[in-house]
Formats: sequence, structure tokens, C-alpha cells
Amino acid sequence: MRALAEEKCKKVEGISVITARGSPLRIVHIVGYFMPEVGYEEYFLAKEQLKLGHNVAVLTSDRPLPHLSSGRGERLKVGREVLGGLEVVRLKALGEFFYDMVLAPGVRSALEELSPDVVHLHEPKHLFGFPAALKRRRNYGLVMDIHDFDYPDHPIHREIRGPVDAVVVGEYVTFRRLVGRAVFKRADHIVAVIPACRNFLEDFYKVRGPPVTVTGLGADTEMFHYTEKGRRRIREMYSLEGKEVLIFSGVITRRKRLEDVLEVFSSLAKENPNLRLMVVGDGPEDYFRMLKSKAEALRISERVIFTGFIPKERLKEYFSAADIGVWLSNNSINQLEAMACRLPVVVPELQLSFIFKQGGALLFPPGEKDAFKKALVEILADEERREALGREGEKLVRERYSYSHIAGRLVEIYQSVVEKRR
Repeated sequence: MRALAEEKCKKVEGISVITARGSPLRIVHIVGYFMPEVGYEEYFLAKEQLKLGHNVAVLTSDRPLPHLSSGRGERLKVGREVLGGLEVVRLKALGEFFYDMVLAPGVRSALEELSPDVVHLHEPKHLFGFPAALKRRRNYGLVMDIHDFDYPDHPIHREIRGPVDAVVVGEYVTFRRLVGRAVFKRADHIVAVIPACRNFLEDFYKVRGPPVTVTGLGADTEMFHYTEKGRRRIREMYSLEGKEVLIFSGVITRRKRLEDVLEVFSSLAKENPNLRLMVVGDGPEDYFRMLKSKAEALRISERVIFTGFIPKERLKEYFSAADIGVWLSNNSINQLEAMACRLPVVVPELQLSFIFKQGGALLFPPGEKDAFKKALVEILADEERREALGREGEKLVRERYSYSHIAGRLVEIYQSVVEKRR
């Protein structure tokens, strides 16, 4: 590892930034699927660490995210590219299995060439980075993260149609437990994005050795912020002048229970002719067709806008154009991004409630349609409270849950790992 002798640091918003007199870390993020346009944390964290003065690369496969690909076998370009200063190396995958596991040869040789001080292995369950953990004589620190907290919500469970499928899913869970345990126990440090993930690591994987730090999820506050110009543009585009707009954003899957959101919206719209709902995101075509048919059956199709996939860099305009963010059955980064855009959110009290209880959100018992509707009625009737919640949430995300803040915390972990390996 390159020496960090006589490292001098300055503070920018509480985060250490390497100065010219210090030696930056060579950081390699390993992740099975990497699509910057979708905007998951591995991209934002790498980008922020690059800004902090470190040398950062991403090692990944040539496969798109399973829920966004048109079918098995779809490929991205193999090789090296530079995205805004961030080096991305894509390896050719041999194949995918169990919905989200991808295998590709060449991980070890790529690491030899990249010569990292520290490797951040994102979600080892994808198997792609397995060789990085198994290497007997590694000359880099190894940090892993865990996002899982409950397997019943995994997409593969929705494929169960009979006893044979149930056996396959059972084998999948068993296999993942064995693989995950083998990988996680080799980490120098593990990062859990929420407290429930730390518990899952101990209860499901039975891993209790490496130190664990809970960092929280984050939002890119440079990308996500309120924009009056964007609000006007989107409202004009969709003829929303004078309307009260609810918005959902995320991957459109059955576990999000958007059919129930449509039913609640239909009930509210009967009393409020100016109410509109925007559904922002992409997902399986069969579920989309069902949702559109549901909207037609409820006679609200003219009040519901399905935008399809919207690039991350444009989402702030949609959040700015809306009045309330609505999610019935899940917590996600999307909600933090909405809050960063000064949007009050109505969310279930689930795994991220420790964040939402600090401000900016109206909480209700998870999955309860009546409680969800009651919360919406309450916030729709109080514009002053909506304004207060919006500003409260914006301040919270900027001060405590921005990716720049989390990236800095991770660098501190990397540095401690590297120092211990000396």
C-alpha cells in the first residue's frame, strides 16, 4: 500500500479532503451490475470519493441490471472507459443465474493491474467480486457492504408457481447463505446501510467477526435539489397548472403495490377533481399493462401519468413539480432524493424510519391502505404543514444524508483498514 506519510487534510463540510502534499488512496469499487444512468450508490460514492482527491475505479460486468434489461444475454460494452474522471472496467460475463448473480473471469487479473490500496465490494451476493475476497495473498484492504435485510421480498420469490419452483427458491436461499458467509467473513470491515442489515448479517449469514459500521443511505444533493424552473417545465409539459400532484418514483414492481396506490388515489380523486398522480419509473411490461388496465377500470386513467423511465439527472424536475411524494409499501433512496428536492413524503414505517422520524415525512403503518389514505387526507388539507415538512426534509438530507458526507465516512473506514494491514 502506498504510504500516507505526512498526510495533510483540510475540512470541507466536515469531510477530509486529501491535499497535494498527501497521498490519495487507490480505491476500486467492485459491483456485479453498474449503470450510472440509473444512479445507485456505487456510482455516487465513487464520484464523491473522486472529488475528495482519491484515485477511483469501478470494476464490473458487461451485463445491465436484470430488472432493466430486455432479456438474458443483453450486453454492455466490454473494456475501459472514463466517465467524468471515473475509470470503469467492464469484464465479459460468462452468464447469469438466480436472477441477480453474474460470473465473469478476469477479476483477479484486473485487480493486479488496477493495484488498489482498498477494494470496496458492493453486495457480495452478486458473486461477481467473489475472487477478490478469496485471493489468499491480497495486498489491499477489503471493505464490503450489505443492503439485504429480508429475503421474502427478493424478486425470485415471485417466480414460485408450484413445488418445483419452491425447491429451486429454497436452493437459492441456501446457496446464497453459504456463499455470503464465505465472503463476508473475509472482510476487513463491513458497512451496513441500515441497522436491519447489520442484524441480518448476524442472523442470516451468521457472521460476527469483522467490525460493522452503519453508514445510512444517501442522496446526491448536487443532483437533487428544488428547481422552480423545472417545476414550471414539468407542470406545463403534463398540463398540471393549478393541480395538486402526488408522485411515486422507483422501479415499478409488484411489491411496491401500486395497484393499491391507484385504488387509494381513485377514492381521493372523487373528492378532489384537481388531484393528479405521477408514476415515474420502469419495470416489467406485464405489471405496467395491469396498472394501466386498473387505472382504466377505476376511471382515473386521465388523472394518472405513467412517465416511464426518467434519467436520474432529470428526476429533480419531477420531484420539484410534485406536491407530495407517496410510497405505500417500501422505503428507498428515492424518498431521500425526493426530500432533497424539498418534497414532503408519505412513507411506511419500515427500515428507513430511523431517518424519516428525524423530519420531512409523514409515517404510517406499512402496507395499511386505510392508514395511507388517512395520512394523505391529512397532508392534502394542510398546505402550511406540507411546506414545513418539505423544508425540514431538505435540510435533513443535506446535512446528514448526502453522498458527499457518506463518501467521506467511508474513506475514513478505508484508511483505518489500510493502516491496520501495514
